Amino acid sequence: AGTFATFPAPPRPTPIMRRILFHIIAVLSLLLCLTSAVLWYRSYNITSPSLKIADSINIRKTDPRYWIVTHPGRLTLCRQVGKNWDHPLKGFKFLGVDFGGLHGQGSMLWNLIVPFWLLTTLTAILPLLEIPLLLRAYRHQLRNRAGLCPTCGYDLRASTSVCPECGQPAPAPPGSALLNSEFQTSLSLSCKLQPISAQQWLSGTANVAISKA
Repeated sequence: AGTFATFPAPPRPTPIMRRILFHIIAVLSLLLCLTSAVLWYRSYNITSPSLKIADSINIRKTDPRYWIVTHPGRLTLCRQVGKNWDHPLKGFKFLGVDFGGLHGQGSMLWNLIVPFWLLTTLTAILPLLEIPLLLRAYRHQLRNRAGLCPTCGYDLRASTSVCPECGQPAPAPPGSALLNSEFQTSLSLSCKLQPISAQQWLSGTANVAISKA
């Protein structure tokens, strides 16, 4: 019978990793929200009166071409391949979002119109959810520095292990870090250095003997 190689399961993301990932996504969402707000404001400054276009941003100039066009209160994402289109695409409309276009032999042109109010609102959700998390982390940090329980604010300066008010484990004192197992193992070894003279030190022939206690 053949043997099959087994591979260990990938490690699951820790809560710290999930929080860091959430913070990164929230920052990116905030940048998109600010960009949307700026383009929303600029969309009423018409630069092409005949087409009612405020800004036109080319993303890719070769097939498939992509570009963004802003109209008053709306953003339009366009995609074009070829120029031979004469059949309408099946479109849809929902909450101000409008999709439609044309297609033909080896060609396609579609437009996705999104109102700025919807784009700005959606990209502002994660940054708004991030605010209470940052405030809570800042409050916990202040309580920890003051020797208070991060959960209920009880004075823990007379307690060492558990908060007598809410039962949560008491945090480590500020400035103290838990030693990992490798460092604790290294502490079990004592290092004895042989005395050396200045001449040996300068000549580079000094020997250092390290022995276990």
